[in-house]
Amino acid sequence: MLHPWVGFVIMPLFAFANAGILINFTDFGNSITLAVFLGFTLGKPIGVLIFSWIVVFTGIASRPANLSWLLLLAGGFLAGIGFTMALFIANLAFSPTLINSAKLGIFSASLFSAILGISLLSLWAAFEKKLDN
Repeated sequence: MLHPWVGFVIMPLFAFANAGILINFTDFGNSITLAVFLGFTLGKPIGVLIFSWIVVFTGIASRPANLSWLLLLAGGFLAGIGFTMALFIANLAFSPTLINSAKLGIFSASLFSAILGISLLSLWAAFEKKLDN
């Protein structure tokens, strides 16, 4: 009974609190924040779709009939979630003066990707349900 609360509320809040990010709204206009955000929110879904299309087109893999391209797109957006390794790499790549901009991009992209991916899955589920009726 507690699993959804722990998995979807407590653990993300714990991770966010321990990431040590200082939220400064002026950093949203920073080029690092924008680049990280776009890399996660656009780069991941584009990469997932292009690679999936290439392997299906070349015959290396086959796409199951019940796996639509919309579901692959939603999966691509959900691939934009994830900050543990991104924070580790950002700590190695950026100087202490720029790290908060990178962290802000990582967290905002993860949140945006989660919302967009879940929304696409919800739309797909509603569309499928409407087709079944």
